[in-house]
Amino acid sequence: MKRPFLICGLLGILGLLAAGGLLLMKGAYQAFADFNFGDDYTLDASKFDAKVMETVEQCSGLSLPSGARGLNMFYQGSGIDDAFVAKIQIPQEDVMAVAQQIEHIAGTSAAAAESLTNGLTWWNPESMKIKIQLELRIDSDYLQVILGEEGNAWILLVKWIST
Repeated sequence: MKRPFLICGLLGILGLLAAGGLLLMKGAYQAFADFNFGDDYTLDASKFDAKVMETVEQCSGLSLPSGARGLNMFYQGSGIDDAFVAKIQIPQEDVMAVAQQIEHIAGTSAAAAESLTNGLTWWNPESMKIKIQLELRIDSDYLQVILGEEGNAWILLVKWIST
């Protein structure tokens, strides 16, 4: 006679645990679904302002010359890790100073997937006569910097991924 109560009691406990697990999973899913990652955006030269340039400097560790001009940027904020790629024109007279800064960036050699630059027609290092380039992991971030000549202009390409 006591067995049916024991079995019912065990089934009841298992049912409560299962229901609690489902509620916990639903809560975790809801919390993840409600998490606001951020926005992706693309900038051209008309929108690439001093604040954006400051972001590039902070993330890359470079101090860009006052005559540097932002040409393009793609910022990916919709994922777990923020990331951006930027194209910046460097004045001829400041190329050596920027190259020296790049040479002194410390980190561990690394490579990242190219998916961030897929479809960006302006990210085209193959068309540049490259003076200096590096790909590094700095702390937990990834940094790629390419300085080269494109046509008659000196171009700095920066790819940064926060991991």
